[in-house]
Amino acid sequence: MCNNFWWDSWWDSCCIRDVVLSGAVSNASGPVSGFPIEYTVNCRTLTTTTDANGRYTITALRGACVVISTGMLVGVRVSPENYSFTACFDRANLDFTLTQVTAPFTISGAVSGLPSVQGITVFYAVDGVNQATTTDAGGNYAFAAFSGANVMITPSIQTGFVAAPPSYSIPSVSMNVPGNNFTYTAIP
Repeated sequence: MCNNFWWDSWWDSCCIRDVVLSGAVSNASGPVSGFPIEYTVNCRTLTTTTDANGRYTITALRGACVVISTGMLVGVRVSPENYSFTACFDRANLDFTLTQVTAPFTISGAVSGLPSVQGITVFYAVDGVNQATTTDAGGNYAFAAFSGANVMITPSIQTGFVAAPPSYSIPSVSMNVPGNNFTYTAIP
């Protein structure tokens, strides 16, 4: 049997040892501690959080496909959106910068046709992040959306009633969008 030093050294350094991937999360105030980091290694999604100094460290098997991101955040712009690479060597400075974004536009509407229109839940998703709001005493609802956001609005199910339309879809918000009204009708 022949001992191949080159092959053994390459195998130990290239294929067996995990790689260490690290970075930091910060905003205008400095490091952000306790911030969730999502990472996918060969199709398996895991999470970690930043430490007291806003830093995170993860390990991956050398040669693994890796995607690191912060997930979807409403009202926050993340730069860069993610890191995607094959883990061939240790990598540091995989940093994310968070910038608060104000929501300049209002999406609104009303519900009608129910015995009481106050406190009716209206579901909405802004860029895939599910949320909910409730109507006021007049059946009105409103929520904020960011420029360019894709919005889906759906009324809640009310026993004995059906809502029309079943939903609203607003692609790429660029102004206030009123009039997203839902009329409930009693089911005979």
